[in-house]
Amino acid sequence: MRLGKDPELFPNCSLLDWEDKADRGKMGSSMCSRRQKKIFQTLFFLTIVFGFLYGLLLYYEMHNQLKKAENLSLKYQQHQEALSAQLQVVYEHRSRLEKSLQKERNEHKKAKEGKIIIQSLCIITVSNFDSTIHTPNSVVSNFGHRI
Repeated sequence: MRLGKDPELFPNCSLLDWEDKADRGKMGSSMCSRRQKKIFQTLFFLTIVFGFLYGLLLYYEMHNQLKKAENLSLKYQQHQEALSAQLQVVYEHRSRLEKSLQKERNEHKKAKEGKIIIQSLCIITVSNFDSTIHTPNSVVSNFGHRI
């Protein structure tokens, strides 16, 4: 037997097929009969077609998943923009409240200082008033003369 034409490697081809084809010179580089060659060609063609169809199916599925991901991304982006706008409103409101609170603190501080000044003036006035009007043993006028 020649190298490459082992019937054990190609069980579908009989030894007679090998010898007949080799003797007639019709076999050339092929190792099986025409019928088997056509079957192999058909199987190869079907494999290519099914591979192509499988590729199309994968492309279709990936395209659908991409569309879903884009829609979901758009939805989340819009949600994020809405939350960002709400956060901006809350921040502005907080800023206004802080300014208002600071203003109220300053007014309260001024009012408290004013009240303390007024109270101290009242105390000074009352104490001066008391010291000028009531003195022991005599009554003193506003001008400091004894009556």
